[in-house]
Amino acid sequence: MEDLLVVKNNFKIGDKVKIVKDIPSINGMLHRNTIVKVDELAESNPVRGSIRVIDNLGKIWWVTQEDITNV
Repeated sequence: MEDLLVVKNNFKIGDKVKIVKDIPSINGMLHRNTIVKVDELAESNPVRGSIRVIDNLGKIWWVTQEDITNV
């Protein structure tokens, strides 16, 4: 169980990753090339994504694996 939570598709909790495309939401925009930190790896959800990241302001975003890349 721990392995599932720590590693999912080459991303681990605590990794810094880069956003590859603009992601709009009702709470604002997560811009392309922003560096964020992986906070949680969850089961796939088609509406909100499966990876929770935190930007430099502490705002939480849900993204998909296709939205991010390793730094």
